[in-house]
Amino acid sequence: MPPSTERPSPVPRTALTPSVEGYLSAIYALADGDAAVGTQAIASELGIAAPSVTEMLRRLDAHGLVEYRRGSGARLTRSGVLVARRQERRRAVIERFITTTIGLPADEAAEEARTLEHHLSDRLVARIGELVGEAPGEWCRRVGTLPADDAL
Repeated sequence: MPPSTERPSPVPRTALTPSVEGYLSAIYALADGDAAVGTQAIASELGIAAPSVTEMLRRLDAHGLVEYRRGSGARLTRSGVLVARRQERRRAVIERFITTTIGLPADEAAEEARTLEHHLSDRLVARIGELVGEAPGEWCRRVGTLPADDAL
């Protein structure tokens, strides 16, 4: 099943919990091109039992963030990709701030950024990005080229 080409519908902000964002980021990281990601791979990545993953994939499908078919795995929709890329950008900006300004080693900064990315406002993340020189178009080790905020 190819990714949806229709314009993504807005996802209610309340639907984007840290757990939902974590699932979307995991699927985004595990996806190999357009291939669906299996439930077991997601479960392993997140350290969660497969039945819990299946239940969340059904919810994400209902919200239009993934296309899930039992036995075939999950593929991010356009909306799901946008949310995942937004989270990856947020994490990269926060991680750079922690390493360059606070001075933590990269592995510790990555762990702290994974926690903070869900709790900081978009305005604060944008300001942190300005402070550390993280700009759209720059390369990020997790995302590749960072998308502009208005592209997300």
